[in-house]
Amino acid sequence: VTFVPLALLGTYFAFITWRGASLGYAVTGHVVNNSIAVLALYVFDSESLLPADAAGAGPSVAALAATGVIATAVFLASLVLFWQLTARREAASTNER
Repeated sequence: VTFVPLALLGTYFAFITWRGASLGYAVTGHVVNNSIAVLALYVFDSESLLPADAAGAGPSVAALAATGVIATAVFLASLVLFWQLTARREAASTNER
């Protein structure tokens, strides 16, 4: 259940490390990801974000869908902002040469 999302997150961290030429971006992304997970556990008053085996336990489908939409929007916004930040840095280093 968690392999594909974690593999995609790892791939994203590898990409931002490569694009930004610094491990710091991936470390910051990891901290933000874990902070969001802890916040979600607190908001949903749950011990796990995985769907529970028992019927009716755990977050509702609507809450999980809303969380997914918000997480996707935050991810895409951070990707665009990171791309713009590194593009400016790339252009500045090219102009210095």
